[in-house]
Amino acid sequence: MALVEIYRDMGNSNEIRSDFHFSKVKPLNDCFESIKKKLEEYLNTIQISQEKKNRQIEKRLLEYTGVDGVSSGKKMFLYFNYTNTIDLYPNWGFDDKIQLIFIHGKLGDKSNPIIFGYGDEMDSFFNQIKQLNQNDFLVNMKSYDYIKTSNLQKLNEFLNEGKFTTKIMGHSCGISDRVLLNRIFEHQNCDRIKVFYHETENGDDYSDKIKEISRHLGQKNILDLVCPKGISEPMIPYIKQTVKVKL
Repeated sequence: MALVEIYRDMGNSNEIRSDFHFSKVKPLNDCFESIKKKLEEYLNTIQISQEKKNRQIEKRLLEYTGVDGVSSGKKMFLYFNYTNTIDLYPNWGFDDKIQLIFIHGKLGDKSNPIIFGYGDEMDSFFNQIKQLNQNDFLVNMKSYDYIKTSNLQKLNEFLNEGKFTTKIMGHSCGISDRVLLNRIFEHQNCDRIKVFYHETENGDDYSDKIKEISRHLGQKNILDLVCPKGISEPMIPYIKQTVKVKL
């Protein structure tokens, strides 16, 4: 992380907190903002339509919530993408047992702006960086953006309602979302984690995925929490479907 490197450079210099070092942070933030804008521009070029709906994916999203096949009655889809692809599937507006949260914002939605930044605030350097009393260092920390909407509050309410199974589809589980994933995985009501892994010609990423998950755990043991591979399932590859019309 470039910000941590700047902080380390400060510690190794005789000019601690000098203007020379602090001047590196604003250009970094400006560069990050530019990348964010370019990302939004690119995402706006992607066309999402009902023609791209995949029935197999829809079936998977609507299936039971429990590992053992027993539905718990309620579901929350915590969506990390920015586009409206998920809107192709369950009919969110007519099912009060299903919640959809665009936790990192939604493209084109001013009330839920895109969150694009760093989320490993469990890093040992984070508390030290906060103590610098320089807000420029904290501009792109995700937690400060989460507070701007009620999304995190809604997530917390769901987590506190009762036992739940976490199903992971498509998320890398990398440390960029460490604080948020730790909140879910380490919650007392998180009963199991089921991984949907990617298959390739050379194997799959199941082992890599559970290693990433382990980095978000503190008190809990991954052996007690993550479903074994025999219970886990591969992701459904996206295949554009065509409708045959009989003439």
